[in-house]
Amino acid sequence: MMVLPLLSVYSCYILHGQSITSSLIVYRMHLGWLLYFVLWYKKVTELTIYKVILFIAVGYSLLTIIQQVTYPFAPFGDRTLGTAQALYRGGEVERRFGFYRYALEGVSYAVISFILLIDQKMKSKYNCKQKFLIGILIIGIIAAGNRQTIAATFISCCYLYFFYSKSKNRILILLVAITIMFTLYMYSDVLLGKLGNFSEDLEGGRAHSYLYYWINFVDNWMSFMMGNGVGHESSVYGNTKEYIGGKVVILSDIGILGTAYLWGIFYVLCYYTLCLKLFFNKHLDFGYKAVILSFLLPTWVASPLWEINGMLLQALLIYMCDRNIVKNKNIVLTYEKS
Repeated sequence: MMVLPLLSVYSCYILHGQSITSSLIVYRMHLGWLLYFVLWYKKVTELTIYKVILFIAVGYSLLTIIQQVTYPFAPFGDRTLGTAQALYRGGEVERRFGFYRYALEGVSYAVISFILLIDQKMKSKYNCKQKFLIGILIIGIIAAGNRQTIAATFISCCYLYFFYSKSKNRILILLVAITIMFTLYMYSDVLLGKLGNFSEDLEGGRAHSYLYYWINFVDNWMSFMMGNGVGHESSVYGNTKEYIGGKVVILSDIGILGTAYLWGIFYVLCYYTLCLKLFFNKHLDFGYKAVILSFLLPTWVASPLWEINGMLLQALLIYMCDRNIVKNKNIVLTYEKS
């Protein structure tokens, strides 16, 4: 995951004329994966990492909730007053599900913490502290306003309930989940209004971006295999806005296709292989499998592999999964010896 993006340094130079030095500067985000090795070197426990993730998740959720009350005083976030997003909407912050969307970093930590708390509930009864934390995290996840994140979290929790429930309840849970998703899809315009108009959102907001980058991605073997690299602000490539049919294309709107465009098809296949190997590992707890599922499901519109914060979070998650696998293997070995 760290080495493959280096191929795009060369392809970016050939395809877009960006200097090797500039490409190496923007490559630095991939060094976030080094955290995985640091954690193994320090032998940090799984519980310690979980506490850190939970601390960040609660901090994000509380800050989001507080800024709902203190609006228009809301200094934290990428979509607060004075940002480009707010100016685009007439100087106001967008509202969704009744909450202001500040685009604060941290919703992914909230999703991980929420799913792992649900996993704990499946194994034992809640205490008052856990109930409070779950309530805070639910508000934080919904307040982010990301429909794909909310849907992925819901499906991941259904996955947990499905495998922890008794066999006679599994079919019922599956049918209820399918019914809810089908109802939301068929009657989204009635139940959610503009929020549920996914087809219009795709046609008006993302379809042209998918089309543009797909054409450019498969048009050249070097682009397909090695990627185009990330543009640096010092180069023409990094400062050029691309259009198709008079509409500006946005790389961040197309999820994993954008990741493939930047760093090649092998990079994307490597990530999916890594996640699927963990997901199907018989020694990994269902809670972690549900977390991996929550990351994989929205990748068609949102890629978790962006900037150093994304790489750091992936390193944290995969380290926790590996620690969990090692712990469960040791439990099995101890049981077999006894």
